[in-house]
Amino acid sequence: GLVTLLSQEAKLVHGAARAEALWARRLLIYEVVACLAVGITGTLRWVTYVVYKWEIYTDSWLMEAFHECYIIDRQIDFLGTAMCTAMLSGLLWQPTEPRVDKISTSRSHGQRMQSYARSGSSGTRLTLTGDARLLWQDKVE
Repeated sequence: GLVTLLSQEAKLVHGAARAEALWARRLLIYEVVACLAVGITGTLRWVTYVVYKWEIYTDSWLMEAFHECYIIDRQIDFLGTAMCTAMLSGLLWQPTEPRVDKISTSRSHGQRMQSYARSGSSGTRLTLTGDARLLWQDKVE
């Protein structure tokens, strides 16, 4: 899936592009887990509701147990949905962007990029200087 694709991309690229691929992978996993949590709690609530409302079982003690499960599942579903919605919307958790200062570029790669920028072989005129230029070049490669 997408997580595997982002992992493969992170292995192929370096610099800012690698940091962004790893960041996107981590964020995607987080969002998938949150969505699964909402789906699981909603499914449990639906199952207990169907059993309780349709009176599938005739034993009164079993129906009371399903009624209690339904009440508990309903509360868990409301709480889980509210928490996941708050997290996904950024109210409880906001992912930090990938930190550019933690990206390490090798000296030889930096020298290659400087000579590439000096040679004018790119079709665009670079106005960035120093490390900013190297990070930009890494990102757009």
